Amino acid sequence: MITERTVYLEEPEYGRLIDFDEAARYLGYGGASPTEEIRKELQECAGRLRAVLRPAWRYVAARLPGEENVKQKEADEGTTAADFGRERLILPGRSIENHLAGCELVLCACLTLGAEVDKCMERLQGESMLSALLFDALANAAVERLRGLLEERAAADFPKLRPNWLFGIGYGDLPLALQRDVLRLTRAEEELGLGCSESLMLIPTKSVTGFLGMLPDADGARNPHEETARMPDGETADNPNKKRTFESDSGWTDGCGKGSCAGCRLRESCKKRVFYRQM
Repeated sequence: MITERTVYLEEPEYGRLIDFDEAARYLGYGGASPTEEIRKELQECAGRLRAVLRPAWRYVAARLPGEENVKQKEADEGTTAADFGRERLILPGRSIENHLAGCELVLCACLTLGAEVDKCMERLQGESMLSALLFDALANAAVERLRGLLEERAAADFPKLRPNWLFGIGYGDLPLALQRDVLRLTRAEEELGLGCSESLMLIPTKSVTGFLGMLPDADGARNPHEETARMPDGETADNPNKKRTFESDSGWTDGCGKGSCAGCRLRESCKKRVFYRQM
């Protein structure tokens, strides 16, 4: 069984991280369409982003307490113990306990767009605040796309299991204080150049750390990363004639108008979700 993996995304796949629709949502457009001027500037910023992207992720797999440990689990109510073999990591809080309920494994994961993205952002802030704002929105959208790719590849790495979604450190009542432990356990600094500040903020900033639950894939159960529909880019499941603001490369998106599925906690039960792919 795979216990750890580091992935450096290949340049031909960088386009999968560019999501104009999600960037527009971050900018507050909602269902409205940006002006032609903003669209053109977004395209230029996307070119800058692709030029500096160095996307990568790393995960380390851990076992979760089974039925044989039920008494210990009851004694530690409100906590979850992830067994990495050489070390056990206690994950406090109800949020992560609920997130990992029923999972066989948990992947302790880190992902980043790379340090050059932060450097480009700093340069743009000195040149044009508009460009910096648009670049930042595109970078945030790229982080969500990278998160989705990690989840997709995890499904392939563990074919007998199915992933839920990457639960970020600091979500719910999962304490941000776990940040350093996760970076240490995954050797994120050595493998990805990913660290954190004294205030536990990630460096580079366009990065995520968290826990991805791996559930048993019962016979006939749908893997959450299988296509549920294949439609031409720009159409949505609930309204085939409705065109999206931008045509993205490929990846998770939505038919509900709320943005990317990658960060949505309701996506497992969502009936509108579609995996878009260029035909």
